[in-house]
Amino acid sequence: MGEQMARARLRREHPDFDDAAIETSVMRWRQERPGAPYGDHPGPPSTRTLGGAAP
Repeated sequence: MGEQMARARLRREHPDFDDAAIETSVMRWRQERPGAPYGDHPGPPSTRTLGGAAP
């Protein structure tokens, strides 16, 4: 959902960008987005597993 919103914002703010420029900008946003320099959560990494029993 966040990527879709980022693409829509980029297309609105930069109507001259082609698809490749939009994808490059989205990739850069994912890597450098403000407020989340180490990922989406400021805490320690989770040790939980998804979709199955814990190891």
